[in-house]
Amino acid sequence: EMATSGATVAATVAGARAVSPLTKLLRQSSQALRRHAVRHPGRADAQYHLASCSEALGETHTARAAGDRALRINPQYHAASQLAARLAA
Repeated sequence: EMATSGATVAATVAGARAVSPLTKLLRQSSQALRRHAVRHPGRADAQYHLASCSEALGETHTARAAGDRALRINPQYHAASQLAARLAA
C-alpha cells in the first residue's frame, strides 16, 4: 500500500470534480437520447446512438443494452453490429 499525502488526495478529489466540456456535452446528449429512445422504442437508430454515446461516457452496461436493442429491432444494422463487437471485446 502506498502512502499518499493530504495534498495529493486533495488534488485527486478536486480533479475528480472537474468535468471536461466534452463530458458535459456527452451527458446532455445521453439524456436527450434516452428520452428519444423511450419516445421511439422501435427506432434502431435511436438505440444505436444512445449506445454510442453511452460507450463514449464509459457506461458499458448501458451501451451494451442499447446496442442489443438496436440489433433486435434491425439485425442488419451494420454500425450497431460493429459497436456490439467492440463492446464484447
